[in-house]
Amino acid sequence: MPILEEQFIDEKKKIDSGIETINEKMNEFRKENNRLMENFIQYTQNDEVNINELDWKLRDIEDEFLQEANKSIFKLEEVASELNKEYEKALFELDK
Repeated sequence: MPILEEQFIDEKKKIDSGIETINEKMNEFRKENNRLMENFIQYTQNDEVNINELDWKLRDIEDEFLQEANKSIFKLEEVASELNKEYEKALFELDK
């Protein structure tokens, strides 16, 4: 396997791994957030707590986290796209 192809594959694997890690963290965050909310509701059933207000705040936090995670994924995808372009350009130059 040519060195250029090996480098491309290695970089692509790193990017894909980064995207996968972010997706895993997003899923973990959602699960933990839901679990905490369920526990909170269970423990405060008889308290005068505005659960809707808390739920909205938690959803806002979750939305903000997910937006940042998606921005990171988008940046990694941009890097992957640029890497693809560079690889194709290098292959084109080799064919000349």
